[in-house]
Amino acid sequence: MVKMLIVDDESFVRECLRTQIVWDSIGVEVSGTAKNGEEALQLYRESRPQLILSDVRMPKINGIELMRNIRQINAHVEFVFISGYQDFDYVKRALDYGASGYVLKPIETNELVEAIARAVKKIEKESMDKAALDNSLSVNPYEVKYKRIVSRIKQADKRCLLESGNDFERYIVSCKDFEEKQQMLQQFIKELLKTSNREQKEYLLKAISKLYLCQQDKELTDFWKNFRREITELYSASPVPAKKQSVEEIKAYIQDHFKEVTLSLTSMSEQLNISPNYISTLFSKKCKCSIVTYIHLLRMEEAKKQLADSDTKISCIAESIGYENTTYFSTIFKRMVGKSPKEYRLQKRG
Repeated sequence: MVKMLIVDDESFVRECLRTQIVWDSIGVEVSGTAKNGEEALQLYRESRPQLILSDVRMPKINGIELMRNIRQINAHVEFVFISGYQDFDYVKRALDYGASGYVLKPIETNELVEAIARAVKKIEKESMDKAALDNSLSVNPYEVKYKRIVSRIKQADKRCLLESGNDFERYIVSCKDFEEKQQMLQQFIKELLKTSNREQKEYLLKAISKLYLCQQDKELTDFWKNFRREITELYSASPVPAKKQSVEEIKAYIQDHFKEVTLSLTSMSEQLNISPNYISTLFSKKCKCSIVTYIHLLRMEEAKKQLADSDTKISCIAESIGYENTTYFSTIFKRMVGKSPKEYRLQKRG
């Protein structure tokens, strides 16, 4: 179980966060709660939780300062922040410092659980990687690199074969056990088979048959050299994927077009010449929020400016920032800002 500390200056919120969600269903144990950053820092030193769910704005030590202090003690502690829309500058700073994610107020249970689950998954992966690395200290040093190669192949990054072949070859040469070498080569080819096209699969199946015929070390070494040369040529002949845009380019496109009603994953995909799934996955991974949430945030910022600085009708403001339905705009605005558009305008006008 991953130990989690809950930090919020409102006792009611702390209690709800602690009791209203079945945390152990996603592998989390609440190790304690704190009413401010100063108390949280003390509790961290006592119980060493791996994950901290914290409000971003608190007295004494705010969420950002808390993260910086704890990261000086242990750089691997994960943070998920809770914030109001008005704290967006805090949120951006938190993400810059490496927070796992954030959830906007008013809190939606599903969003919170998803954010915590992502952080838990990251913690578990780091723990497994550390265990694998610790275990590798007593084995052949090239075996660690071999496992990394296979891991990348499992993620369909077959071109790593071109980059990492020398490391794998040194591992094969350094290994003294003939059967182990043969099994490693067999596993290597089987991983390639999982994500290969028809032509590549035909070649790989024939390669496995040849591999079974090898009876001694020299035959295995010769097999590997021929296999590497031929498979490199085969993959080099495969179509080169389209250029993958960076998340900065995707964000820049959204910032230029967020006021458009027609803005969608499909329209972005067509304009940027990349798949909708790639856009969505990359953005969520790098920005710790969905594209839809990011678009809403930009639109809310613009709406707040117009409400404060003009007498434009709310329906016209909604339409000018990409919402065809005024009721839907008002619902999103109240959820993210905490007030209706009308209430916000009245507050700003005094």
